[in-house]
Amino acid sequence: MKSTRTARRYAQALLELSSDAKVMERLTQDIQGLKEAVDQSPEFRNFLINPVIKEDQKKKIIKSMFEKKVSTEALQFLEVLCQKRRENILGEIVESFLDLRNEQLGLVNAEVVSVVDLRADQIEALKSKLKSLTGKTPQLSFRKDPSLIGGFLVRVEDTVIDGSVRRQLEKLREGFGNTHAH
Repeated sequence: MKSTRTARRYAQALLELSSDAKVMERLTQDIQGLKEAVDQSPEFRNFLINPVIKEDQKKKIIKSMFEKKVSTEALQFLEVLCQKRRENILGEIVESFLDLRNEQLGLVNAEVVSVVDLRADQIEALKSKLKSLTGKTPQLSFRKDPSLIGGFLVRVEDTVIDGSVRRQLEKLREGFGNTHAH
């Protein structure tokens, strides 16, 4: 999701609110929980963008949903969003917050796709290589995809590093195609 300037400003304000490490950690957990709610619940997304529901009603519903699940700071932030009628961009704000936090901490998200689970030594070698390539500390997430046949693929921001057997076979096929064309 591409964040707007407005979402980025709100995210920046939220990040500045969490300058203390403990608050940052708690707020990050809250934001990740809100991200899951936005990503996984179409009903919640529809509620957020519904202009017919009045501000007070939205505040009450949000408070009842999150009061026991998020910190006071996160709940107050949600109330401010309702007051400013910006709850409709909550998804963009949480994405921007996580991006800004990663920038601030020198972190980069990387998705590793493989056929089987990687061993601990392979994971450490991959982290080391990604750190030298990006200059940031990688935070890896893992997913399995049997269609890769073997090897693995890594997505880091807009870059894909494809070391899968499927890709190697595609390269061979392309090479044979070029050879037969001459």
